[in-house]
Amino acid sequence: MPATEVGNSEDLLTELSAWIKMETPTTDAAAVNKLMDVAEGELTRAGAAITRIPGRNGFGDNLIARTPGIGKPVLVAGHLDTVWAHGTLDTMPYAVNGTKAHGPGIYDMKAGSFLAFHAVRSILLQGIVTPRPIVLLLTPDEEVGSPTSRWLIEQEAAQAAMVLIPEPAGGGGACVTARKGVGRFTMRIEGRGSHAGGAFEDGASAVVELSHQIIGLHRMVDIERGITLNAAPI
Repeated sequence: MPATEVGNSEDLLTELSAWIKMETPTTDAAAVNKLMDVAEGELTRAGAAITRIPGRNGFGDNLIARTPGIGKPVLVAGHLDTVWAHGTLDTMPYAVNGTKAHGPGIYDMKAGSFLAFHAVRSILLQGIVTPRPIVLLLTPDEEVGSPTSRWLIEQEAAQAAMVLIPEPAGGGGACVTARKGVGRFTMRIEGRGSHAGGAFEDGASAVVELSHQIIGLHRMVDIERGITLNAAPI
């Protein structure tokens, strides 16, 4: 198999830290796109064939980088958005403690996306000929279920020989080969207004009903079967 010079860990950490220090909450398209700009610039300079799909519905852009080659590609798909709001760095700053680096989004999944980006860039810069072309897909909205990138992920995956997802490892460093599915539902509760003192029996509290529904949902949690639910936002 062809191999690249990986580089030293200090240089990699320095570059990764710059990614972590760029806060990219899913809901801020401009912030996510700033990191997309960084990835696009570096991959363009390395010689990748770039396709950038403008964002929509308030989400950031999607970025595709392709290496040369013949045959069905290997698709590597990662995301640059995180669940962390702006200002998280103030209370959770980037830090390296021993062999572990910490910071908002570093585990899920900026470190994985960065390493995928770094690998593709290194392959291109070093002129490595790979058995198959590589397609790197970076998306902006995974943390909310990929509403604007799912079609692109499916399109690229259908054309690929295999798909790699640089998600973090499981317990004890285990290789993750599958993840949970996700469903999102909106529940609407309506009460009936009435005077709480003089006509209590004529009213119906939406807050009390919502409380019952939340408890009912929580009873569906089954850790052993891998079923978890979260009633939020309210």
